[in-house]
Amino acid sequence: MIMRDINFLLFQQKIKDKLNGLSANDSKIGFVLQLGYFKATGKVYSEYNHDDKAFVGKLLVINLDGYNTDYSERTRLTHKLAILEMLGYKSFNKSEACWKLIKSVFQTLNENGMILRGD
Repeated sequence: MIMRDINFLLFQQKIKDKLNGLSANDSKIGFVLQLGYFKATGKVYSEYNHDDKAFVGKLLVINLDGYNTDYSERTRLTHKLAILEMLGYKSFNKSEACWKLIKSVFQTLNENGMILRGD
């Protein structure tokens, strides 16, 4: 229980540090929305609900009057990578994973004498 609480507090500090490092309001709102949506659904989105934007704007004390979201694709992808890293996710390399699976299957087959040899 204590470790979970410590990890939660460290995670909270990482979020604060990231937000403090962002200067543009659209980046701050986009980052928080991406983080929240990902934690809620396990998915990353490129579009966000207007009411969610307003809610996050209020949380961050950002005035949304005349707010024009300029949350670029590049910024969104940068934030996605930061969020995945914060949450402990690692990138998935399909070709590497496929090779490891094939190697593991052949090793298991070989260990159990199940590989047919052309002798």
